[in-house]
Amino acid sequence: DLQPGDRAEVYFRYPQQPRNMLLYSELRLWALAREGRWGVAAGERLTVRIGTDPRNFYMFQSKLSPATGPRHVMSREGVEWLPELVIDTRVWQELKAIAEQQLIERPGVGADTVWSADSAYAVVLEDRARAPNLAAVREIAFAVYNGAGTATTGEVWINDLRTNVPDRRRDMAANVGIDLVAGDLATGSITFANYGALFRQLNESPTYMGGQQPALNTEARPDQLLPTTWGLELPLSVQHNRSADDPTYLQQSDVLADRLENLRASGSSNTRVGLRIRKATPTANPLLSLLLDGSALRIGWNSGNSSTVTSRGEQSGFNPDLTYNRSLAPRRLPIPLFGDALRALAPEHIESSDVF
Repeated sequence: DLQPGDRAEVYFRYPQQPRNMLLYSELRLWALAREGRWGVAAGERLTVRIGTDPRNFYMFQSKLSPATGPRHVMSREGVEWLPELVIDTRVWQELKAIAEQQLIERPGVGADTVWSADSAYAVVLEDRARAPNLAAVREIAFAVYNGAGTATTGEVWINDLRTNVPDRRRDMAANVGIDLVAGDLATGSITFANYGALFRQLNESPTYMGGQQPALNTEARPDQLLPTTWGLELPLSVQHNRSADDPTYLQQSDVLADRLENLRASGSSNTRVGLRIRKATPTANPLLSLLLDGSALRIGWNSGNSSTVTSRGEQSGFNPDLTYNRSLAPRRLPIPLFGDALRALAPEHIESSDVF
């Protein structure tokens, strides 16, 4: 028995692994008022809730038709139940995007409920961190709600909730690489990778994260253009890597990214430039040779940035480095005062060597 405003509900919770329903665009189930006064006051409704907890969920509701009786459960052909309900999960995703946009424009409002135009679909968000997510369904609930002004009683059959219309869209991934060689002057490589949001292997689910990844890597020797008498080595290296993400949904959610206004682009970029200057041949001038021979100057510059939908970071730096390395010729120094004493104390095999 249900009094006005009461609800009878059954639910099932996945205690360990949530279920992914994002790969399908329909849910189908049969619901039938078998006995009772259902549909007499035209206020009884069947509700289906899918979400995270009792305060964050998607909801679908449909009016209950009058009870058919135990003899009229099957259709006239005796093939199937007549009252099959079809739930379009894409409507939930559209409502979720509207709710997310409203919460962005009005932060701190609290719980938010968005209904479809026909009041059949709704999304309820109380905590954005626990928002309902078709990619990670934790709880499924079925309820009969008495929205009429009088009490009602009876029996309702619900059976065979199943997913339908799988996402069969295709996508592709490509990778192109070009190697460049200019004799001894320069070498380089250019690569470009592109992957679609729906691309996956046969035994995998799509990541819903597409993007592009161009890269440039080159090394040049400008010292090859200088006179050989200068004796300079000038290796120059340039590296540039960039990635630009194109998400279908926000990461680990079912929020459609293209429905959110002013969504920050996500990706990263990094550029490195390095130059090394070294005197490779001896310098004729003794004073300049003391300063230049064995010295090397390295100059490095880098710049990069990384961004997600919630953050952005930038960094850059300049790294100079000067080293000096000079090998001295060996010198023999006599020890006139202590030479005989050390020779007497040294072992015989050392005494006969070139040490003394």
